[in-house]
Amino acid sequence: MTNKIKYLLLIFIMQILAVVVLLQDGENSTPYGVSQVLLDIKNINDIDKISIGDGDKRVLIEKKDSQWYLPGFLGLPANADLLNDLLTKLKVLKVGWPVAKTKSAAERFHVEGNKYSRHLVLFSSKNDKTELFFGDSSGLSRVHVRKKSEADIYDIKLGLHLLSVTEKDWLDKNLLQINDPIETISGKDFNLIREKGVWVLADLTSEEEVNTSELDLLISYLEKIQVTDVAKTDNRAPDFSYTVTASGKNVTYDFFKQENNHWVKSSLYAESFKIDPYFYENIRKLQRRSFIK
Repeated sequence: MTNKIKYLLLIFIMQILAVVVLLQDGENSTPYGVSQVLLDIKNINDIDKISIGDGDKRVLIEKKDSQWYLPGFLGLPANADLLNDLLTKLKVLKVGWPVAKTKSAAERFHVEGNKYSRHLVLFSSKNDKTELFFGDSSGLSRVHVRKKSEADIYDIKLGLHLLSVTEKDWLDKNLLQINDPIETISGKDFNLIREKGVWVLADLTSEEEVNTSELDLLISYLEKIQVTDVAKTDNRAPDFSYTVTASGKNVTYDFFKQENNHWVKSSLYAESFKIDPYFYENIRKLQRRSFIK
């Protein structure tokens, strides 16, 4: 092998190694040098309050007794999965060399105290507070960011959609679901009772046979009910209702339609919750005759 071929082979191997180094950080990689963790978050469970603003609106999310709530949104439960996903991404967020560090650059990239796309504040149970300013997008799911306590501006991989300032985006859409095993379900003209793991339709005559597929459908709807928004209740009469017993506790669901909106009111909350029209229409059809073959 000639010296020239050896030299070219060495260059080729070095190029391969360089590519490996650039790709080893995966989705946290950065085009601006060796990566390092942006935030010093030891444990995401230490975060007990989050504030997100865009200059016009601000959403506040607080943790109490290990549960997340929206104090400015009727105190309703927040989506813990969304919050844990955000905090996990922030905990492992990596940056390379800063792209800039001057005050004029902070204004230009919109990561300055009076000009930003998002202002994120993380409060810790240990009385620590971390503030970040997120600015202009620098590419697909990339954005400029600056810690309030520092001048360095970084280009990071994070989508601003993860930092919504709309409170209903953080609402726990499953808050009306019953986690305990359902024991009874009552509607306008039927009563269902679970006996030894089998659902029994009360007052079933000898000529009638239960349609178990329709029973399973109703149970599935009630177990997986999801909401999309919330409004103060107007105490109007429901179009139809179901009462569910689980672990000895009764929960009533009142369903009603108002113009083009479909709502459900649970006895667990004072508010009414918006639901999908498709869900409303399908569960409305399930009456006693639905459960008879």
